[in-house]
Amino acid sequence: SGDVVQTQLMPDLEISDKQLAHAQKFAAFARADQIKLPTSSTPEVSIIIPIYNQLDLTLGCLESLVRHTGETGFEVIIIDDNSEPRVRETLSRVQGLHLISNKENQGFIYNCNLGANKALGKYVLFLNNDTEVCSGWLDAMKQVFLDRPRAGAVGAKLVYPDGHLQEAGGILWEDASG
Repeated sequence: SGDVVQTQLMPDLEISDKQLAHAQKFAAFARADQIKLPTSSTPEVSIIIPIYNQLDLTLGCLESLVRHTGETGFEVIIIDDNSEPRVRETLSRVQGLHLISNKENQGFIYNCNLGANKALGKYVLFLNNDTEVCSGWLDAMKQVFLDRPRAGAVGAKLVYPDGHLQEAGGILWEDASG
């Protein structure tokens, strides 16, 4: 990506900021053009991803969704909270993505609610754009609802990039204590 050029090669190259921005734009376009999300008029799960800028992380998240598509049908809805124009321009190139762009910054909770209101799936899944999913992830989460019909929410195991456990879900009791 353009970030690699900037951090590793820039000290040795004479590249203007304008040329670098141009290279970053087209590198992001090339990545976005390769992402083809599954589409369905009746998805089982609606994956809501609220974003504000952070294009590289968002593309990585979407790429991981494509790499680890399982049996569970899903749609992806990104709520863009008034990011810089190149973010919207790039994400609009992703096939199968439902992109909603706010004209003004509305905040995280508003964007989650907006995405949930647009969701077609039986289940709604909120995903941060810095997440990269693993093989079998969505099928396993859906299976919890099938095994435990009284479950109201499911949380995933979160692992840092170096393999260390960040957290592994939680439980809320009937009295709302955790």
